[in-house]
Amino acid sequence: MDSLNVFKIVPIEFEKGRKRIHIYKRVKVKELSKKTLLSIYTNLNFKALPSIIELPETFIIQYKSKPVILISKQDGQLYAFKGKWDMKEIQHQASLLIRVLSRVELVEEHKRICIQNQKRNRNGTHRRDN
Repeated sequence: MDSLNVFKIVPIEFEKGRKRIHIYKRVKVKELSKKTLLSIYTNLNFKALPSIIELPETFIIQYKSKPVILISKQDGQLYAFKGKWDMKEIQHQASLLIRVLSRVELVEEHKRICIQNQKRNRNGTHRRDN
């Protein structure tokens, strides 16, 4: 992964003014293959399947018109290419992948932390958006 122009992703789910940060130890890459990944998406009744390329050191996964997400076979972490996509789009796409893999128990020590957006009141204190 070092030779590619990539960076490690923190998967964040963005929904209705809330953020859910996905914390995980690693993806269980030893149990993955291109065939397994496609089977997971099919069994979960996804209407459209992502494009998946399996290389010796990584899986490259992309839905049409969405950011490319890489799963490193060395460390089980998610990565993305620098440049083309907005960080929020990349993080959200990574959260979708982690949720899919977590549903079939292929993510070690996965948990979500919900953070609500906060704005400052005129007096400088924080208030929560509802």
